[in-house]
Amino acid sequence: MLDCAMLRKQWASLDKAPLVFLLSLCVLFWWLGTSSLTWRRMGIPLVFAGWCFWQAGFARSLKKLPPVAALPVLAAFYTMLSPGQWFMDFRDGVQMLMMYLVGVSAILFAKKNYWLALLALPAALSLTYLGDVLGLFSREMTTEEHRLMLFHSHPNILGGVAAWGLVMLAAYREQWRGPLRYAALATGALSVLVLALSASRAAYLGAVVGMGFLLLPVLKNYFWAIAAVAVLVVSGTTLALPQNQLERLHSAVFSPLSDRTLETRKPIWEAALSGIGHAPVLGNSIGGFRAFHGAYVREHAASLEQRYAEVEKDVFHPHNMFLGVLFMYGIAGTALFVGAVVVGLRLAWVRGDRFFPATLLFYVVFGLFEFPLDRPDGIVMLFFPLGLAYGRVVLESLGSPVSFCGAGKAAPCPAGQGTGGKAG
Repeated sequence: MLDCAMLRKQWASLDKAPLVFLLSLCVLFWWLGTSSLTWRRMGIPLVFAGWCFWQAGFARSLKKLPPVAALPVLAAFYTMLSPGQWFMDFRDGVQMLMMYLVGVSAILFAKKNYWLALLALPAALSLTYLGDVLGLFSREMTTEEHRLMLFHSHPNILGGVAAWGLVMLAAYREQWRGPLRYAALATGALSVLVLALSASRAAYLGAVVGMGFLLLPVLKNYFWAIAAVAVLVVSGTTLALPQNQLERLHSAVFSPLSDRTLETRKPIWEAALSGIGHAPVLGNSIGGFRAFHGAYVREHAASLEQRYAEVEKDVFHPHNMFLGVLFMYGIAGTALFVGAVVVGLRLAWVRGDRFFPATLLFYVVFGLFEFPLDRPDGIVMLFFPLGLAYGRVVLESLGSPVSFCGAGKAAPCPAGQGTGGKAG
């Protein structure tokens, strides 16, 4: 017979704050997959993280925080200030700060289970794609060029999100056991299909590089299995893509220097270089790129039309991560931003974390033709793993202050319990 009194007692002693925080992470990554994530919604997990901080008496341990953990915070504040055009990128900086803190909080309060929340991303992509196939949605989810975009505003955004989700699944492949293994395999297979149908060539390349890095240690033992999957994916993509997208892919592979997309990017990059020279130290802010580009195109219209077959008139960002960061931050902000990322890379590497290095590889390759840092999806994909990397150092510095053994109150835990143990 069901013992209701015992169930109530177990529920009363359950660590509710970390559980609710983990659920809020699941919702956040679901929103990322369905293009529903806004800067306000990014703050929801932080509310529950604050609940965890309060229950753990975290304020008493603030003096133990390592100074190095402030580097991404400083980069986020520099973004908010955007001294090239004061406060132009304020919202982007707020989002960077929030996602960094969410990543740190995931290590502190979700213990080794934060990766469970990440599964919500490929699940969201898979279910929305199946809903589209079944005709459950009234809106059009493909472009006129027959590229899948689902609920996202552009196929390249969908491709980037799907590719990052696949990198995540590969990074935590050893965690998928039991029923979760089948869920990861099913959502992973559908995410591959979503990525293929997005026809985002930059995302293709980023996924190959990021996942290749993660699978390199097991390549020797599973070479033929990996090769078979690769052949299957390439063959499936070839069959799934329409003719016009196959021609785009063929152009990128066999004649990249004469590819139409590359030609349209060149005048954009020229404008970005001009902007970097215009404000080399403090930058211009990425929010100001649209106006700067428009003015540059109008001022040099004759020269640009003579040298380029096609010149886009209205562009929101430089379509290149390297030029975009320099245009946005200048030398001062770029040094701060790169410093925070490089330190995070080192911290992750020495602690055996391969998710952030793989994410960074994907981000750099994807960023050859995209600039995702001015969008919620791009900020999540970089600053959440960055928070995970720094979060492990924060956890080590705090020792074991973050524990939830009582109902609603922080209490000392027996040895080996609580969230003060080694992070996964």
